[in-house]
Amino acid sequence: MSKGINVLCGFHAIETALTADRHSIGEIVHYGMKESSRLSNLLSRARSSGVKIRRAQKKELDNLAGDVRHQGVVGLLVRVPGEGLSELRTWLNEFVGVPLITILDGLEDPRNVGACLRTAAAARVDAVIIPVKGGAGLTPAALRVAEGGFHRLKIFEVGNWSQVLKMLKTAGIWVLGASEKGSISLD
Repeated sequence: MSKGINVLCGFHAIETALTADRHSIGEIVHYGMKESSRLSNLLSRARSSGVKIRRAQKKELDNLAGDVRHQGVVGLLVRVPGEGLSELRTWLNEFVGVPLITILDGLEDPRNVGACLRTAAAARVDAVIIPVKGGAGLTPAALRVAEGGFHRLKIFEVGNWSQVLKMLKTAGIWVLGASEKGSISLD
């Protein structure tokens, strides 16, 4: 699991999580603001899914969210996205057909990770592989920008790229690399 990620921040990310995988959120924490219809609807959906709800001070939400804008509501994750190398091997062996996989390496800004996850989900990518170390990873900021897209993806966090590439090759998957520093343009 990446960098202790355990929170979803903001309405959209939590609403999507409740829709896609209602068991991924264990608790919703919101601060004592006047309940808007959006918050009321969210809390009602959460209650019907068995999610614990707790009111807290804004300062607690600020601490939970870090530097991510939370809109007065934070979801505490029970299950964190991101599986390891052995789960990737099992998934590849069980996948029917040839999967479309996006590999993210060297992304330092968590918002870029989130944007890639959101785009991958929209493009119906089957899985995303990210490094355990050496990149932004699955931070609260990445998950907020992903806007729930990560719930539609299989995400693997790996530490050994050479093993991953060998595994993909063995599974008959072609690997195409792209870099902003490349000498050949795709235009």
